[in-house]
Amino acid sequence: DDHRERRNAEEMMAGDSPMAFENFFPKLVEAIAQYRPDIQLLFSLPLTKAQEHNYLELDSATMDWLQARRIESKGQRLRHVQFLFPYQQDSEFSLHSSVGLIAGIQSWSSHQYGPWRSTAGVHLKTSSVLFPRLTQQQVMQYRDEFGVGVLTQNRYVSLDDEQLMVPALHPGDFAQGNTQSKVWKDFSSGENARFMGYLIRQLKSLGDSLIFNIDPRSKVPLIVLEKFFGQLFDQGALRGNSLSDALVLQQSPMENGIAIDIQLAPALPINFISLTFINRDGFWQPELGHV
Repeated sequence: DDHRERRNAEEMMAGDSPMAFENFFPKLVEAIAQYRPDIQLLFSLPLTKAQEHNYLELDSATMDWLQARRIESKGQRLRHVQFLFPYQQDSEFSLHSSVGLIAGIQSWSSHQYGPWRSTAGVHLKTSSVLFPRLTQQQVMQYRDEFGVGVLTQNRYVSLDDEQLMVPALHPGDFAQGNTQSKVWKDFSSGENARFMGYLIRQLKSLGDSLIFNIDPRSKVPLIVLEKFFGQLFDQGALRGNSLSDALVLQQSPMENGIAIDIQLAPALPINFISLTFINRDGFWQPELGHV
């Protein structure tokens, strides 16, 4: 139909039950990892009815499935996802995902301060209350053991911590199953994932502006990169007393192309990030190297 914006009720597809989490979620994450590895998916974990009483709680079957997946070789794809819990309940007792609330504060914070700043502890303006209400023990368990971004409500609603289930690392640096290691814990934060995604997008944009600079002798790519990272340093994204403390650029020999290795020390609680800016067949592309 070429003139109606919405379908009639009888035209809508109806299912007997919601699609199983383990059936649709892997396809969703795989598509993001393949086509948009620079973005971060916010996802509210599903609820289920408690067996002992008529009460909704975090679906333990979903958590068991995720716990098993996060320590597998493909578990590194979960770095593209920030899981959230619990939900919001409005004055009509309707439940809503907290994804929109968190996406809004992350967008605001990125615009105001940069994507490398955490939004944990920030006052979230909402008239809803959190449901189900969690004990402090549950908050700590979901955050520390499961890597879930938990919302809490004391004087106001806030995100307790920007946790990820797996480290925001290059696949080559992903150590399977080592959930208790310092690297796993230090890199498992949402601001790490957002900052790396931001770097990928910005370097792609710079690559588009350098499409005609393919001469290996040209210093223009190095100058453009130094200017870009200099701006990040001035904004507080990198640490050190000067840009030379935070950034190393080195052009490497490469057959039929140009490769610029980038090492930078971010203001995040990690040592350094390694990237490569490569020109292959006339096209500049960034690649996230090992961290």
